[in-house]
Amino acid sequence: MRRVRSVFLVLFFSCSLGTGGDIEPPAPPVLLTPEEPGLEERYTGPVPDGNWMRLAWVVGDEDDLARYDIYRRAEGEFVARRVGALEVIWAPGDTAVWDDRGVELKVRYRYFLRAVDRVGNESLPSDTVDYRLLPKFIPQSPSGDIGEHRPLFLFGSPGDPDVAYFRIVVEEMDGRRIWVSIWQDATALFVKGVGRIGYNFDGEALWDSLRSGEYRWRVDTMGAEPRTGSKSRWMVFHVL
Repeated sequence: MRRVRSVFLVLFFSCSLGTGGDIEPPAPPVLLTPEEPGLEERYTGPVPDGNWMRLAWVVGDEDDLARYDIYRRAEGEFVARRVGALEVIWAPGDTAVWDDRGVELKVRYRYFLRAVDRVGNESLPSDTVDYRLLPKFIPQSPSGDIGEHRPLFLFGSPGDPDVAYFRIVVEEMDGRRIWVSIWQDATALFVKGVGRIGYNFDGEALWDSLRSGEYRWRVDTMGAEPRTGSKSRWMVFHVL
């Protein structure tokens, strides 16, 4: 009886390796942390499209990666839960992105990832990143066709005291940056409710005056706390 049991254990171990024998988990994912202040859209942080969070990370170089599982923990929660999964469709070294549309404003969320290979091996957790979305500013003008080559940018304030700073971002429609203004104190806007900023008031623009063509612009905000902010929706205008 003792001999039969030994044979059974050997057979069981052999069969477990017979499914491919892959017991090596993938390497932990590398999450791209929020930039300070955060210009690139393919980094963890807010997006102009809506009130949601974008996670970004570097795709691993394993040839048997199947998916990435996304885990989230909101402030006040004690356990992170899986809130999404993303199949691997990118080449190694590419940047993968995933948008979390189930978040609330002014709540800090913490995220980490696990990589999973085709046989189900899970990696160790990635580093944790966190962010807190703030209300967006509302672009008003310029929009449509304009004749001014040094336009005045008007935008509505969300009237939220957590918004400490703001700036204007202007770019061509292909994403080429033309002007990223210096950060401005948003305290006065909390009272006035509207902001007015002249193009290139700080001398930071690529051109002193905008050339004829189509552009888009938005307003970024940043809070006093680290990794808090928002990006407004894009507003399109055409300089004649």
